[in-house]
Amino acid sequence: MTFTARLRSATSTLAQGAVGVAGGLALFAAIAGAPVDAQAQAQAQPAAPAAAPAPIQGKGPALWVIKDADSTLYLFGSVHVLRPTTGWASPRVQAAFDSASEIWFEISNPDDQAALMPLIQQHGLSPDTPLSSRLTPEENAELDAAAQALGASGLQLQPMRPWLAALTLSVAPLVKAGYDPKSGVELVLKARAEA
Repeated sequence: MTFTARLRSATSTLAQGAVGVAGGLALFAAIAGAPVDAQAQAQAQPAAPAAAPAPIQGKGPALWVIKDADSTLYLFGSVHVLRPTTGWASPRVQAAFDSASEIWFEISNPDDQAALMPLIQQHGLSPDTPLSSRLTPEENAELDAAAQALGASGLQLQPMRPWLAALTLSVAPLVKAGYDPKSGVELVLKARAEA
């Protein structure tokens, strides 16, 4: 497999993961009783600008550099959900950002939940095959217990495909623990790029 093919494969996997995290957050909000109409909500309340990242401790996150004679590419592995106090913007990341003429994201508009919902409906839901039909009775009991710990029920997860149910159950505790999707790297860099 060539480097380009591996990069495309990795990018595709990362994009699916990004859609999944965003979908998990959106579905957790829906299960928890938050408004589901993200588009109407976004129109009613303008999005607050993403806050500047907190100062880092240590060397900061990894930043890969690929160069040839006339171009430099930076690959920065971002995190979608962080605590607002998590520092990630190292001097190396800031310098790479400042020198860039373009910035590309896994998802072109990571704060547009309304655009993600059709993808979640197409790839994350399977209403004809309930989740319980894919699980043993013991696994169904564990699913229900995990959902109840988050204020939901296994029944609410039934239309989801296993990957989306797992993601929803894993993202929800992060949000409850103070991690905020608005503090994710993409939103901060996107706001800075637009400014």
